[in-house]
Amino acid sequence: MAAHPPERPGAGTLLNDNDAALALTMLKQQAYNRLQRSVLKRLVPLWQQATTTAESDRKAQQWMELIQYLPDPIQPESLRIVRELKNTIEEALASTDAFDLTSVTLDGETRLEGLGALQLLLQEEILYLLAESPSAPIMDQSIQLLPLHRITKAEAHLSFDDSSLEPDLAQSFALGMEDSLRLVIRVNRPLAEALFNRPTGRDQSLEADPENPGRYLVTTFIDNSPQLRRWLKGRNRLELDVIEPTQLIRKIDTKPSETKIPINQYSKGFL
Repeated sequence: MAAHPPERPGAGTLLNDNDAALALTMLKQQAYNRLQRSVLKRLVPLWQQATTTAESDRKAQQWMELIQYLPDPIQPESLRIVRELKNTIEEALASTDAFDLTSVTLDGETRLEGLGALQLLLQEEILYLLAESPSAPIMDQSIQLLPLHRITKAEAHLSFDDSSLEPDLAQSFALGMEDSLRLVIRVNRPLAEALFNRPTGRDQSLEADPENPGRYLVTTFIDNSPQLRRWLKGRNRLELDVIEPTQLIRKIDTKPSETKIPINQYSKGFL
């Protein structure tokens, strides 16, 4: 019996589908800005096949010329993660091994030992390791959220201890997430135009405020997150007023020294 030639990854689906090839080719540029380098490398065979297929189709070529992806001018490239360290962490996640690592912070290097890996979290361009530190003296220190691109050393070792933390609850705690809320804000014209073109939250509605000419009322359902509170605090009263809910108004009026800031609060995510 004649041996079958080895199949190329994605052959038979991607190479015979011009529309899928075009979509993947256009996603390639966005992925370059949004995904980690180690993830991108795993997608190289798909990108190559997609580009080859799209370039051989006249209609696809036309769309590639008509649609241009504009990268973020402030952060045009994704962050670099050491491949060997990422492999160590992924193996610890799969095997429930414990590991020790060294991470670089604004204050220098920090050594963490006996961590239990819970999840990898991709938020915008940053890939975080969510881990438990069982030996931490207080709850705030027992849940660690560590950017992988800031980890310089990682060593896994056998562990017989099972985590008592529910990953989803640990994630909410680490990210500073609270329940979703109905947000009503009054905004000026420039901010209204920005929110009209790039809605925030879910089911956003926007209408002119009949009692305040030149102002608009925006209603949306959104997660009560550190990013939301930072965005609201960063707007002056000429731009924005929070109408509802009252408990959020109290939080954003809190002095900075009274507010705990999670590690990822200063990532992008709002206008």
